[in-house]
Amino acid sequence: MIVTLTWHEYRRARRRSRQTWILLAGVALTTVTALAWFFTAGQFALSDPVPDGPSDAPVLADWMKPVAPVRVVPAGRAADLLEALPVKGRAPGNN
Repeated sequence: MIVTLTWHEYRRARRRSRQTWILLAGVALTTVTALAWFFTAGQFALSDPVPDGPSDAPVLADWMKPVAPVRVVPAGRAADLLEALPVKGRAPGNN
């Protein structure tokens, strides 16, 4: 709310208020535009340039060989293997 004594002062204060809002709107629009640019393409434009060179690396024949398993997995069912384990008596409390 603008409180003034004369009509001239009121008009001057109103004009300044309008100019301030226009300036704030311009700053806000500029900020939003700059942030939109940065988060879409600007961060890539500001980063280091892409180095020149091949886009894919050749795979060498000796590079990818199958790895020998550390432990051989026994053939057969797991239940058969569990029944083959030796049992050394009852656990305490099982009568």
